[in-house]
Amino acid sequence: MGFVFQSFHLVSALTAEENIALPLRLAGMTDPEIKQATEEMLHVVGLYERRHNRPSQLSGGQKQRVAIARAMVHHPQLLLADEPTGNLDTKATSDVMHLIETMRIRSSKRYF
Repeated sequence: MGFVFQSFHLVSALTAEENIALPLRLAGMTDPEIKQATEEMLHVVGLYERRHNRPSQLSGGQKQRVAIARAMVHHPQLLLADEPTGNLDTKATSDVMHLIETMRIRSSKRYF
């Protein structure tokens, strides 16, 4: 299961890359597996070039994309989202909803 919070809940001391990798580290995956999965997610959400930025250096839409990547990096069968666009402007809302739909399609191909 993955969960996307309205207020992101990113770990401020970690980079975008480290935030995305966190659930994989907690699951005990190896460093090479974590690196591959994290880099893939950073490309999918369009934040590879911002991977070393901390949350304070990201916009609201970028923070939400990191949060979505973190929730989806382990390819959950269920994604719960608590108003994932509640703190975003219209453009960022559209981008995030499109990203969630894209991620849903990508994940469903892994299971069906």
